[in-house]
Amino acid sequence: DAVWQAWRAALGGHRMHHAWLLSGREGLGKAGFARAAAAELVTEPGVPQPPPEHHPDILWLSPLPATDDEAKKRDEGRPFATKRNISV
Repeated sequence: DAVWQAWRAALGGHRMHHAWLLSGREGLGKAGFARAAAAELVTEPGVPQPPPEHHPDILWLSPLPATDDEAKKRDEGRPFATKRNISV
């Protein structure tokens, strides 16, 4: 509840932060919060919206395969290891 209160206070403020870092142990609901918050951010009142996973203003990123061999596994539909860090 406190996270949602902070989010909605930011939405109602004069300026939104350029980034929000979500951290914590696995299973807390960070991904769910991020998806729901993104949908809330781009929703236009009174305008029908597509589901968040198909909204043109929301980009869903997923971790890249750790190696070329892992990329081949991904392409074949098999389980694969992902990178632990974001490359810049």
